[in-house]
Amino acid sequence: MTGVVLREAQVADASAVAKVSVASRRLARRGFYADSYLENLNSEPLATEVGDFLNKPAGGWRMWVAEQAGEILAFAKAGPRTDANSGSVAELDELYVEPSHFRQGIGTRLLHFVESELAAAGFDHAILWVLEDDGAAEAFYVANGWRAGDESKELLKDQPRVFRLWDKTLSRAAVRG
Repeated sequence: MTGVVLREAQVADASAVAKVSVASRRLARRGFYADSYLENLNSEPLATEVGDFLNKPAGGWRMWVAEQAGEILAFAKAGPRTDANSGSVAELDELYVEPSHFRQGIGTRLLHFVESELAAAGFDHAILWVLEDDGAAEAFYVANGWRAGDESKELLKDQPRVFRLWDKTLSRAAVRG
């Protein structure tokens, strides 16, 4: 997709990022989470949280966006793995695409950009958690070189849900010059 700019998110992006997050989760999680849970997602308090994060990111965590003509199309958030003391493992916590831009390659471009940024920051390996039996997410990550692991954990969403650990070795060759 031409004209898409990949960049670090700024505080001014908070509201747009929150709207993408809510819209994407409402569509991509339909059938996985309760409709009432999805409908109660609210971008206003989320925009405040995102703004606070972008105003003062902590612990090496960062957020990036894909933007076209001033519109935020997707965002991703990553940083040091939160449940391990390994300085060389990053955790991709969020990657969401605005639903009107699903399946246009924006998520893939943003994912590769984030992987490159993480490798440039010194991370050798990255992990993420995928909702078990989410075939669309699994297919996306497989197509981008990620592997499902044996580790899983329960996270509370509308109810406790099982998420499986996925991982990828980051390539130093992909680091932008």
